[in-house]
Amino acid sequence: MKTSFPRPTFHHPNTCVIVAFLSVFLASNPLPAAEKSGWDLLPDILARIVPPTFPDRDFLVSDYGALGDGMTDCRSAFQQAIAACTQAGGGRVVVPQGTFFCKGPIHLDHNVNFHVSEGAVIRFSNRFDDYLPHVRVRWEGTECYNYSPLVYAYRKTNIAITGKGTLNGQAEASWATWGGKTRPGTPSNQVLRTMGRTGVPLSERIVYCKPTMIEPFECTNVLIEGVTLNDYPFWCVHPVFSTNVTIRNLRVESHNSNNDGINPDSCRDVLIENNYLDQSDDSLAIKAGRDQDAWKRGRPCENIVIRNMSVFDGVAIGSEMSGGVQNVFVYDCDYQSGNVLYCKSNLDRGGFIRNLFVKNINVGKARVLRLRNNYHGYRGGNYPTDFREIHIENVHIQEGNDETISVTGVEAAPVFNVFVKNVTVERAPPPLLNIRSAENVVLTNVRINGALQPTHPPILPPEAVEPEGTPAITPRRSGLWSDRSLWETGRDSSGADWEAIDANRLPDGASDRRVLIGKSSAVPTGVTVIMDQDIDDAFEVRIYEHSTLIIPWGRRLKIAKDLRPDRQNSMIRQTGGHLEIGADLHLDHETCQYLMTGGSIQANKLSLDEGTLIIDDSRNTIESLRFKGTFRTGDGNGDTTTKFVAHANGLTPIECADIELDSYLGERLIVDVSKYDFRSHGDLVLFRFTGTRKGAFDGGPEDPSARVDIIGAKAHLVYDDDSKQIRLTNFRY
Repeated sequence: MKTSFPRPTFHHPNTCVIVAFLSVFLASNPLPAAEKSGWDLLPDILARIVPPTFPDRDFLVSDYGALGDGMTDCRSAFQQAIAACTQAGGGRVVVPQGTFFCKGPIHLDHNVNFHVSEGAVIRFSNRFDDYLPHVRVRWEGTECYNYSPLVYAYRKTNIAITGKGTLNGQAEASWATWGGKTRPGTPSNQVLRTMGRTGVPLSERIVYCKPTMIEPFECTNVLIEGVTLNDYPFWCVHPVFSTNVTIRNLRVESHNSNNDGINPDSCRDVLIENNYLDQSDDSLAIKAGRDQDAWKRGRPCENIVIRNMSVFDGVAIGSEMSGGVQNVFVYDCDYQSGNVLYCKSNLDRGGFIRNLFVKNINVGKARVLRLRNNYHGYRGGNYPTDFREIHIENVHIQEGNDETISVTGVEAAPVFNVFVKNVTVERAPPPLLNIRSAENVVLTNVRINGALQPTHPPILPPEAVEPEGTPAITPRRSGLWSDRSLWETGRDSSGADWEAIDANRLPDGASDRRVLIGKSSAVPTGVTVIMDQDIDDAFEVRIYEHSTLIIPWGRRLKIAKDLRPDRQNSMIRQTGGHLEIGADLHLDHETCQYLMTGGSIQANKLSLDEGTLIIDDSRNTIESLRFKGTFRTGDGNGDTTTKFVAHANGLTPIECADIELDSYLGERLIVDVSKYDFRSHGDLVLFRFTGTRKGAFDGGPEDPSARVDIIGAKAHLVYDDDSKQIRLTNFRY
């Protein structure tokens, strides 16, 4: 039997009144919609990012006295045209074809589109004082008064830099010659950081640091589009405290020190797209100030969209991020190497990094995620950064690095909510995962080396507290490698002084990650170290100022990491023996030199970034030179020289997989055939390669004339890609 229940009835005399009231209330006060989050935020952010538009008026700089002869100072003409444009209500200030010399910075004004036409080149002065008086900037996270950026705007609205022309900072011959980041004899960048930390009034923070290339400061409605930017002093595109910023279709090429590509700093609503970045430091680094100075400002960097990028490494956040970074979207990008996402902070920074969303990334060699709350070790403060809500999906990497997924919080501030989904890393060395002081790290369909990684990866114990810097060892005076009393140990970091401790032991890969020939407070004039025993260890070797490492006959140097002569007048002399490098051989300073007169070399690749490589086989004592990867020249901020000296029967050629002879500034090839019997032996092979060749010894774009010198005879240099050789032929006197 079906039971019937009576329908409830309301007997309150005011029921109809209550119902009517509720109907009216809900109609005028609807329930709040669910708050948007994640990728759902993106359409609203993009809708707010609208590039500025300008009236259809052109102000040709040549009408104000600018001459494109490469010599006449055009700065006054530029500024007159900018002033006229603003006074008229806005438009384009047009730089036509030609080479224009600018003796100092360009300062933009309201409603100005500074347009550098295709075929136009602006060369900035390399005289430091031309960038005075000081202007207000944020330099490495601290507000101060510094040299003017090369292109600068302060509290302006509706500004743009557009066109297909080139802005050349000419820093290689000026700012890049400084030993550090600040002008010799002036307050250091460390002094500036102390000013920010202790609250020194802004008006008293006057410094002489390398300036940025383009810096809109507290500006609204900014467009930077199309131009080529090269050879700049410091960071390249650095908008600060700015809103509604579009940066697109740039070509950035520079390899001076600290040449970050694009660094939005405490900005809001920024679109970065379709840029090509080839620089010597971070390609993209999102910033938000440093420590106490940024806390006082309280301005995060938020709503940052990065898409369709072609870069040499991935996106970094920090380490200057104390104002906080949130709502960052990165998608549809191709990286060459680096990290898909690198978040770096330490216990002095405070602030937060949250709501990061990354998808659809293809990379050659990279880590998926590197997240550190202990960047440069544990600092003196106790202000850990809050990391949470990090989402990465749809990533393909051909070759990973060790710790391909690394999430490192600290006990006082664990990392929360990291989600990695649909990621494939074809191959990577162990360890694959490094998860410490983190909660709710979830890996979904993550495959590394063909193996599916655990959804909930194991959490490792917190890292031991380590002092600042990298464990290293260095000789305190010249002498033999085997002399135990020669060595002192310490810690080396780019931002820290060497702190030496007596070692009385030999370098040991278990204790030392680097062997530093010449870096010691006790040896300011340099040292010479002679190998008198075989070495087989896991450390890296660097040669510093005015110092030399000698590899003689009968000795074998085998190291797992890099070998780098990378300071002024640093040198390696290999008179014999066997050199085996597990990583790369780098020549990193324009005055450094590698002289080989005997023995053999085997390494992953050779990067002749700057300096001179001399292969002197005049005594017929060189056995082999083999690089499993690339022989590459001209990737630094100075010229490079490769020199061969042949004996009567020829010489031992360099063998490599690929060979890249493109240069940024200039390269030179010298071949001494004074003793070579070309009548008997014919062609002289300099290089053999198995892969591809890119470029030629032609001096590079800064000096395109051929820079090939043949001493002792006349001959033709031939690039034979069919036989995979570079050789001299058609010898004659």
